[in-house]
Amino acid sequence: MKLTHTCCTYSIRDGYFASFDELHSKGEGAEIREEESEDLEELEILVAEFESKYRELGGTILEFLDGYWKEIMDEVMQVTGPVDLEALGDIRRAGVILEGW
Repeated sequence: MKLTHTCCTYSIRDGYFASFDELHSKGEGAEIREEESEDLEELEILVAEFESKYRELGGTILEFLDGYWKEIMDEVMQVTGPVDLEALGDIRRAGVILEGW
């Protein structure tokens, strides 16, 4: 899924996270969300599905992520295309480590 993070943004110059609107032109966040509305809807559906399935399976979060979540996300990524390497770099700079990427 190619979604733009419009909640906050890391300011490299200032070295901290700030609201998206603080570092971008006014209304740009709302415009991006409108353009990506179909993907956002798909994400909301997936999150609801994942929450339900996690409760149903009753295992650990690691078992869930390594099993059901990974299987479904592999399918989603086949449909949406390759990983956005720039976004992946942003994720890594934010301190999140995704195994296998």
